[in-house]
Amino acid sequence: MLVEILGELDVRTAPQAKAFLTQVTATAPRHLVLDLTGVRFLASAGIAVLIAAQSGQDGINGRLHLLGVSGNHPVERPLALVGLLDRFDIALDREALLATLRPVEAPHPARQPTPPAAWKRLDQPKG
Repeated sequence: MLVEILGELDVRTAPQAKAFLTQVTATAPRHLVLDLTGVRFLASAGIAVLIAAQSGQDGINGRLHLLGVSGNHPVERPLALVGLLDRFDIALDREALLATLRPVEAPHPARQPTPPAAWKRLDQPKG
């Protein structure tokens, strides 16, 4: 699941963001990718939303991955100041991250190796 957050993530918007994330992850996706590229202000209430998502609190499901942190001063600086940058899985590139999260497809049946010859039971008498 990929969610893009825009604008401010503060005491006014954090409850709405938390409620939205709880709703969209109710089906328990394996991954939750939050793209913070468009976030222009991250307050402590917004950081609390990220921590809740990271730890699976408040009904927010999925392994958390963050985009748009590195080089985004309004997001990177507050996380660095409170010592949380290392706590999150922060990706630099959306396409690269999404490629690593896509399920590996089974090989096409025509490309699978031929199964070995059938085994025969040796514990049965010939006959």
